[in-house]
Amino acid sequence: MKVSLETICVRITNQCNLSCSHCRAGLPAKAAHKIDLEQLHYFISKAKSLGLKHISISGGEPTLDKRIWGFTKRLLDENFYVTITTNGTQDIISSLDRFKICPTPFLRINISLDGYETVNDKIRGEGLYRKAKYTARKVKQWLGWVGINTVITNNILEKIDEFIQDLNQLQINQLALITPVKQEHLI
Repeated sequence: MKVSLETICVRITNQCNLSCSHCRAGLPAKAAHKIDLEQLHYFISKAKSLGLKHISISGGEPTLDKRIWGFTKRLLDENFYVTITTNGTQDIISSLDRFKICPTPFLRINISLDGYETVNDKIRGEGLYRKAKYTARKVKQWLGWVGINTVITNNILEKIDEFIQDLNQLQINQLALITPVKQEHLI
């Protein structure tokens, strides 16, 4: 069997506007680190010969790094699949429009929600569940596809059925459960 490199996952910045208890990001702008996108693009260009097709971009909060939009457009123009994982607090659609990024099956947007509303808002901040759901609705309307990432916490199973019903109303395309960095949150 021939091994190929199909996906790379890139944390373009560790800057985030939130400070979730289970996350390793959440640094203020003055302490944030950003990856050199030209070096990354060089690597991606070389890795294409190894079968690279998909770049998954995260952070911190990747949409706080305004370079993401031009970089995403460049990757899409080069026929890569691109997934952006965001906390859903920023106006993603306006940014995509501003950089003339059109809806395409090559683009995926994942929104992070940490369980049902009371758990999510305890972890991320008051009202952020509804804000992320609003962003997920807008992404679904614009792109026709939206994914949800959920960090597994001790509380997630308490109302998992309620959470899944809520996600079904959003008509999400994918749900991914993610283990936390800090183990005390793990089931």
